[in-house]
Amino acid sequence: MKIKLHLAYDGSPFGGWQKQKGGKPTIQGKLEEALERIFKQKISTLGYRRRSSCLSTNCSL
Repeated sequence: MKIKLHLAYDGSPFGGWQKQKGGKPTIQGKLEEALERIFKQKISTLGYRRRSSCLSTNCSL
């Protein structure tokens, strides 16, 4: 199954988009955890990001 999401978020409490071991939680990690709870199966995401002039991040999956 493929889904397309457009996300806008305050990334300041996160350690970036891409999942990483240790350190701060990431947007990708938290998103996959939430989707796995909803769909009750392993979820993998791919994404790209673009920073606007005000440094908010917009992502499409």
